[in-house]
Amino acid sequence: CAMLAGAGVERVTVCPAPRVAILSTGSELQRAGAPLARGKIYDANAAYLTARLRELGVGTADAAQVGDDPAALEAAFADAARTHDLVISTGGVSVGQADLVVETLRRLGATEHFHGVAVKPGMPAAFFTLGGTPVSALSGNPFACAVTFELLTRVCLARLASNEALAPRAETARLEAAYAKPRPVRRFFGGVLHGGFVTVPDAQENGKTRMLAHADCLAELPCGDEPIPARAEVTVYRL
Repeated sequence: CAMLAGAGVERVTVCPAPRVAILSTGSELQRAGAPLARGKIYDANAAYLTARLRELGVGTADAAQVGDDPAALEAAFADAARTHDLVISTGGVSVGQADLVVETLRRLGATEHFHGVAVKPGMPAAFFTLGGTPVSALSGNPFACAVTFELLTRVCLARLASNEALAPRAETARLEAAYAKPRPVRRFFGGVLHGGFVTVPDAQENGKTRMLAHADCLAELPCGDEPIPARAEVTVYRL
């Protein structure tokens, strides 16, 4: 403000922080804070997304849970798209009997931009616009949700806020140890950066929040059947 005033500028055009709705879908979900009921799991995705949006300076998001009910899903998506600038949903995007999100958005007349991406984890991710509001539909698996939020949803956030700092930024690092497993598609791991090197785990568990517990970046390993040697250069995205 002082710089603007010193330059004689009284008014400037600004972009407000996007209003974000988070819809966690699935009848199995339960909020943390109460004993876990039989057949339920705690909703980790809403906590992750809310915290990350706050860290990125987007502001407070409105979070809600919606069960596997077509009418309830239609109402939730329609209301969220009407009152927010971006809707982020988790769960219900694969091909199971209870995966209803994609069909719900199609019934609502949303424009489908893609459903499925050639990365692991998070292959079922989808992107729609509903009444002009972007809808980023992510996997319900916690690590897959986190990966596709960081790689895909943040691109949308940057456009909405006219702030390129919100977009994921790639840099390079060298693998601390060789990775020998085949990779039919690009794989992303929660990595730890240190002195220009990145350490990645040997195994990946997409349903485990601990995959992100100590990670400070996402490390991208390209597809291929050949082992990746130690000290090979790979792409990383800081968290």
